[in-house]
Amino acid sequence: MKGKTKSPLEKIYRYPLLMIIAILVITAILGIQLKDIVIDNDTTNFLPDDNPARVEYKNIEDIYGAGMIMAIGIKIKDGYVYNKKNLEVIESITNELESIKDISSITSIINADYLLGTDAGIETSKLIEQFPENADEEKELVDKLGSWKLYKGNLFSNDYKSTMIAIKLSLGAKNEIAEATYREVKKILKNYDNSGFEFYVAGLPTILVVMADSLRMDMMRLVPFVVIILILILFLSFRTIGGVLIPTITVLITSICTIGLMVIFKVPLTMVGSAIPVLMIAVGSAYGIHVLSHYYDEVDHEHLVSGTISEEKNREIIFNTIRRIGWAVFLAALTTAAGFGSLATSKIIPIRQFGIFTAIGVFIAFIIAITFIPSVLILRHKALKHKPRTITNGGETKKDLITRILLGIYRFFIKSRIRVIILASLIFGVAVFGTMRIIVGNPMVNYFRDSTEIRRADVFANKNFNGTTMIDVVIKGEESGALTDPEILHSIDTMAEYLQDKYPEIGNVMSFADLIKKMNEVMNAD
Repeated sequence: MKGKTKSPLEKIYRYPLLMIIAILVITAILGIQLKDIVIDNDTTNFLPDDNPARVEYKNIEDIYGAGMIMAIGIKIKDGYVYNKKNLEVIESITNELESIKDISSITSIINADYLLGTDAGIETSKLIEQFPENADEEKELVDKLGSWKLYKGNLFSNDYKSTMIAIKLSLGAKNEIAEATYREVKKILKNYDNSGFEFYVAGLPTILVVMADSLRMDMMRLVPFVVIILILILFLSFRTIGGVLIPTITVLITSICTIGLMVIFKVPLTMVGSAIPVLMIAVGSAYGIHVLSHYYDEVDHEHLVSGTISEEKNREIIFNTIRRIGWAVFLAALTTAAGFGSLATSKIIPIRQFGIFTAIGVFIAFIIAITFIPSVLILRHKALKHKPRTITNGGETKKDLITRILLGIYRFFIKSRIRVIILASLIFGVAVFGTMRIIVGNPMVNYFRDSTEIRRADVFANKNFNGTTMIDVVIKGEESGALTDPEILHSIDTMAEYLQDKYPEIGNVMSFADLIKKMNEVMNAD
């Protein structure tokens, strides 16, 4: 006599322990990859290689050797920048900074060049050849500094109470070099904490390093925080050990597998992608909760009918649960993955990567929900009996507070279509209002709180100097020597004046024309 034919679900869950072990082994393999995760917030990597803006940036870098600039603002508490004692400290700091490797150049008030007119033409010397010894020499130095417009607002402030040291990283320096340089700079400056100076380190390399540190700290704090909130919600919802542990384990598996795949495919974690672990916990938990919620409802109902649940009946309940909600959960995962997957069309690389791997993570969460959870529930029947929820005298399951609140909201809106329309209209109105207030092109430094060190450094640089954000404009002549044409030089100078007059936010505009004007001034000083 032939045995009973097994259903497809029975075949899938025939070896639940083996399925659990396989999932945990895969998770462990992908989890090992997490040690090699790379955090990358270099904005030049946000755009594809063929993007016009990145092509232009690369051309400028190839021609002029443009590199990342780190600015060290120094506020003098006692005296002025031209006092001998302060100049000696600035010189000492400059010399120590020059010992850091992977630095292309360092420019400070100590080693800056100065043009001097002579009978033979022009002579190049240091801006400060010797430190002043008395008040008269200090006044002479102040006059010299004030005559050099190119450095005012760049190397020293208008009130001579602050100075800046510009560090140019080597051409093509990556995040690792920027981070190492930043650590060395902070280490050197720490030795001068009690020397009567305040130090502010700003610029793009600093922002990238601080942001990477912030992302690491945020992930270390946010992931446990979200897990704790999830555990609390699960406990209030299910009131069972299994109802808390099973969904929590599944979302952790989902997050580990998703990030592990990113490492395998050499996709760095950016300020956009850093949201993936938290998002996987929030989104991925929904599918497991769906399965468990329906399973527990079936178990409670069976307890009401028969009072006990056999191992075979437990399997039947699990299979019925998967049959009933499996398709709905799949469609929910599919629509969610499609929403995130649509970001794969973005031209901004981190957003594209975020969309792709979030969509992958959603499908991983779905697969874990319909494989791992049922397998655990099959084995759990013997290890830990399910405790039915409280039964009322009428023979019905007693509803907890959250269930009663949700049912109350449901019944309130189901009674009238107008209420649903009004609620939808309000949500839509708030969404439109919020969309209109979105700020596009916000500087990266504004991502930090006003109280953070990097934000205070940026405020200091913008208040006392010409700022830390630069825009490069390349002017190319049609023939060799075109930039020496007086008309072209005049046009460049006129454009600079126009930009500064029209846009007060611009601290200073420097060009080839300024250098020519200074040379002309020096050569015709008499």
